[in-house]
Amino acid sequence: MNLDPEKILERISDLIDQHTTLGLSVARLEASFKAWEASTKAAMIDSGMSAAQAESKLRSADGWAERFAELESERVKLQEVKARIEQGDRYWRTWQSEYSAKARAMQ
Repeated sequence: MNLDPEKILERISDLIDQHTTLGLSVARLEASFKAWEASTKAAMIDSGMSAAQAESKLRSADGWAERFAELESERVKLQEVKARIEQGDRYWRTWQSEYSAKARAMQ
């Protein structure tokens, strides 16, 4: 396997930057989703619904599925970037092993 260590490290660095950006995006989306969900549910409870009824109505309300899907989509993207970082790490370790083997062979 012919691996370029500089390209591997550069790619890992780019992926770490993407992971950070996506992680912050997921955190913001989750905070927004939870705040919307809590305020909507609280308003339903204040209007006389039980907590169970409010939860059921909230999850069937317009917008809930779309908001939840958006959040989950960002979480999936985050996991994909994490998997690519791990793959880059495996490439790096492979390069290190090959480099070490070649260095030992030259001794």
